[in-house]
Amino acid sequence: MNRVSFEELAAIEKTLNTYLQGTLNAGEKGVGIMKTVFHKDAIMWGWYTNGTLAQGNIQGLYDVLLPASPVTDHKVRIDILDVAESIAIARVELQKIWPNETKTFTDYHELIKIDGEWKIIGKVFAQHK
Repeated sequence: MNRVSFEELAAIEKTLNTYLQGTLNAGEKGVGIMKTVFHKDAIMWGWYTNGTLAQGNIQGLYDVLLPASPVTDHKVRIDILDVAESIAIARVELQKIWPNETKTFTDYHELIKIDGEWKIIGKVFAQHK
């Protein structure tokens, strides 16, 4: 990783934590939270354990979260893998983000700093059994 200030790392982590709060709150509240950190043209690709491929605009993520219920007994991990000036790559692991399920997700997020704010522009994920 390139040298980066503590303040930049904290700002990236804040963006990712906001994403997690949106995920865990789910419903309209969660989607509203998420929309503050995803760029309006963000994309998402990934596999669910049932073999379904998610692909395309970030609206697909919002559509999955709208009918979902909040989760309180979750585990998460954030790793900022690299930062180069105004771009960053991070890994987020989420365990038990759906009620009554124990599946884990691994996400990789691409972030870019626009007008002084870190925004997620891409998400690729895999759901694990």
